[in-house]
Amino acid sequence: MKKIIAGFIALTAAFCSMTACSDSTKDEKDSKASEPVTEQVTDEITTDEVTTDDSEEETTAPKAADTKELEAVMKKFIDAYNSEDYKKTFKLTMPEGTDKVFKALLNTSSLQEEYDGVSEDEMIKDSQSSLFLGKKEGDLILGDILKAEPLNEMEEYDLKSDLSLIAWCADYIDKNGGIDAVDGDEMVNQMIDLCEDDLISMVDLTEAYYLTFELEYEPTGEKNEGYATVYRVNGGEWKVSANDFKGIDTRGAEKRLDTEASSISKAANTALVEMDERGLLPVTDEKFIVSSDGSRDMNVPDDFDAEQFKKLMKNYYESENEWFIKIYGGCAFEVAVCDPEKPHAVGTYPPSDNADFEYEGMEYDEIYRKYCEGLGG
Repeated sequence: MKKIIAGFIALTAAFCSMTACSDSTKDEKDSKASEPVTEQVTDEITTDEVTTDDSEEETTAPKAADTKELEAVMKKFIDAYNSEDYKKTFKLTMPEGTDKVFKALLNTSSLQEEYDGVSEDEMIKDSQSSLFLGKKEGDLILGDILKAEPLNEMEEYDLKSDLSLIAWCADYIDKNGGIDAVDGDEMVNQMIDLCEDDLISMVDLTEAYYLTFELEYEPTGEKNEGYATVYRVNGGEWKVSANDFKGIDTRGAEKRLDTEASSISKAANTALVEMDERGLLPVTDEKFIVSSDGSRDMNVPDDFDAEQFKKLMKNYYESENEWFIKIYGGCAFEVAVCDPEKPHAVGTYPPSDNADFEYEGMEYDEIYRKYCEGLGG
């Protein structure tokens, strides 16, 4: 059961990444902002052929972006957002096959027991909740596409990583008799043991662009630059990764730390599964905290080896920042991380744009004290 719940947590992180994920791509693109722009974006953006310093051999340039096509998909997305049609935003933001994965998960006794029953419509709506969080009255109006930049190698890797779990699950369902025949518990049980590189190899990005576009808030006429990654997999339909698409309230360092908190959560859950398989995970209903600073561990059971846990975590992700994790029922449920030199910037998992976030505006130490209060400390 612990392994399966850890799998659900990993899948939840994958679902969340499709709507309100980190803006690390924007940070990467913004680092080039000082470079002069010499051409206006036209209906088709072309890329010069690249040569190396020591060779005249030409390399294949990234495929040109058809901005009319990209504008059309962004207009569909913003229209769906304006009308708060979460089923349409689900279709536009979620990878092909996500609906099958949801239906298979609904058939698992583990999910129904753990979350006290849930419907497909509730799962779809919940997957879109962070997208609509803080939505104002009045419509957004899409203006011109200002830039359409092909993703670089690292950005493609990160996008594939976000898509890979869902792609693997959809493939597993197809190979095991379809939604009605597949054993969802066994699917999640197998998923948690998979190698990330093997998962990523299943995702074939046909095209992927990071867009910068004009966006107007109709009631006031206020204009901003919006940002989104738009991509196709295996020649399929265009999808929108809607990170910071409104161009409002971008939190830079905090969003990067949210991404790190998610990585720490995944590493922690994988380490807990490994400890469970080795017979090193105690059975307890108590909540406890494990921290990168051992002096801040709280309520840790006597038979839980926190140092061994942290050592195993380093096999999957190693952070140079300070962090702590709330563990309950053999799973890591909440994470906070900060740069010790900038304690006001805090990353959390679930992230602060989650509807149930309780720590808005708090510094790292304040969140830690709040966690401890919840444990009776």
